[in-house]
Amino acid sequence: MFTLELNQTCKMLINTDKKTQFNFWILIAFILGFSGLFLGISPKQFPAENARAVESEARKQIKNQLYKELEYWLKRKEWKLADLITGKILLNLVDSTEKGWFDIEAQQQIPCQDINKIDQLWLKYSENRFGFSVQKQVFLKHNNDLQGYNEPIKFNNWTDGHEQFARDVGWLKEGRWLKYSELVWNNIKNAPKGHLPIGVRVCTFGENPQLCWGIKTGLRFSLLSRQCIIN
Repeated sequence: MFTLELNQTCKMLINTDKKTQFNFWILIAFILGFSGLFLGISPKQFPAENARAVESEARKQIKNQLYKELEYWLKRKEWKLADLITGKILLNLVDSTEKGWFDIEAQQQIPCQDINKIDQLWLKYSENRFGFSVQKQVFLKHNNDLQGYNEPIKFNNWTDGHEQFARDVGWLKEGRWLKYSELVWNNIKNAPKGHLPIGVRVCTFGENPQLCWGIKTGLRFSLLSRQCIIN
């Protein structure tokens, strides 16, 4: 059990910086050394709860590193890289890094402090043009209602308000859903308010943007309905 969980944790650490990797392996060495020296057990006999503790610590280290990367790219106005990191943070928070997407039920498990942290970083470096709270303002300005979007069921209540939101934030132009590569990445002044982050995805980039952006499934609006996002 421990060996399997450790292998999965190592996969998560591959894209982190050397300092994060070093700190993690120091932790592993300490725990394994403690177990072998004082408890007389091998890694194969390592208690499952301790393995989970190691994985939890690794996930924490990864999240902290991802937040540093997010702020680094936002400071430099590298919006596409910042958005990709935002997606990685959200996937990490719901333990869906390998799967690459998540649903409404998983989204509800994202801590408010993390949603707020992501939102505040985007607001700060975009001069209040980008962020979840900005997207919430855009959706609500047409008297749309965010009630009922937090149910972990397949969303099928498509309304004109959803397409209006997509047009307002620049994801839907002249009846066509833009691909990820077609979004405004280089000049913030040319991007509508709320254009970013995409962050929330329910599929890979090769599929229909209407689905990927979390519009058709309701995932986008489920996130925006969270009380911790102040509009």
